[in-house]
Amino acid sequence: MVESLTSKVKAWELERKIPFLHDIAPLLHTLEEYTVLRREREEEKRRSREQKRLQEQFAADQEALYGSRSAIKRSPWVRAPVPIQYGDGLFFGYGG
Repeated sequence: MVESLTSKVKAWELERKIPFLHDIAPLLHTLEEYTVLRREREEEKRRSREQKRLQEQFAADQEALYGSRSAIKRSPWVRAPVPIQYGDGLFFGYGG
């Protein structure tokens, strides 16, 4: 879309031999700035996606080497066995 508008503005300027102005600025200059900013945004998105991919790959490699972190952590909902005295013996159960 921007390319089409740019080519039409260039043709208009060649035909009339004056710059096409928009808000007191040459429209071609505005379109070039827009194109540069759009490329920069796209490049930043690409870098961000690449960084995220690398972080995920690193995490997967670490998990493959050392195991899952979640396997190490104990769920807060699991109760530890509590020693309970029954007669002569000691029984480890999940006290209630």
